[in-house]
Amino acid sequence: MSYNYNANPGIVGVVPAGGSIISPGPNYDPTAQVNNTNAPGIAFLWIAFGFMVFSAGAFFISAIRSRTEKIRKFSVVNVIICSIAATAYMSMAFQQGYVRKENGRQFYYARYIDWVFTTPLLLFELASLAGAGTTLTALIIVLDVIMIITGLFGGLSVRRGPTWVWFGMGCLAFLPIFYLIAIHYRKFLNDHTKRAYTVQSFWLIGLWLIYPIAWGLTDGGYIISVDYQHLWFAILDVLAKCVFGAFTVFLFRSALPYSEGYIADTIPDAPNHPEIFHNDREIAAIALPASAYGGSKMGRKASTNKPPGVSPASNSKPMAV
Repeated sequence: MSYNYNANPGIVGVVPAGGSIISPGPNYDPTAQVNNTNAPGIAFLWIAFGFMVFSAGAFFISAIRSRTEKIRKFSVVNVIICSIAATAYMSMAFQQGYVRKENGRQFYYARYIDWVFTTPLLLFELASLAGAGTTLTALIIVLDVIMIITGLFGGLSVRRGPTWVWFGMGCLAFLPIFYLIAIHYRKFLNDHTKRAYTVQSFWLIGLWLIYPIAWGLTDGGYIISVDYQHLWFAILDVLAKCVFGAFTVFLFRSALPYSEGYIADTIPDAPNHPEIFHNDREIAAIALPASAYGGSKMGRKASTNKPPGVSPASNSKPMAV
């Protein structure tokens, strides 16, 4: 069904379910093909939705079949990431979760709702792999949320000036994220997580460097049509969520028990048995004598009888695993 937007000067547009008008400008044209999601765009969105659902199912199976708590945790994080992304793509495929810009172009805020939840989880996953600790993990997550919100405000801006100021603020927020991932987090790696983190960090950074370019050509600059905006972001999202998660959970699965500052990295023979370790307390209880772990009254009592300057575990050999 077509609408004649010029039939009544008081009517500025008829918007499908899920959309509204921000502030119509002199070039407002909601009928232009480049401003709308057409059949190719719908197809791109449903394909991305399929990838997300399939990946969420694979990660769910990994979670319930995991033999260690850490592998289970990484699997569950990726289930959540792909499930949120699938919900966002389904809403966009149904032509919901958008508003029309001043020129009549569709602006999908559903994509930003997806990103504000999923990108912090991706960074949480990367920080956990490195063993960066709670404080530095919280820092990078807050910076990431700021980066996503600035992109949202930039996309919603009617005037071009504020659009690019918000874009600059988002890029500024990305700089410390880049530093933490590429440089600082590497200080916490051990021999077991170094290769996994190196591949995953460079994979994510490389993709995230493309996102600002895509944003500038789509929501920021209106250069690429809405259909091909969906294609571009769908490819990036599948690579940054489905493929990234698959690498973490399946390709580098053997490295996950050594994540989060793995205590067994300093315990003789313990790294040879990652399949039986569920968390660091179990590792310590198995691989260290009770006096060193402090897990029993006998161990604590023995530690008090040691001469000054002698560590409780200094005269004890780790138990064989």
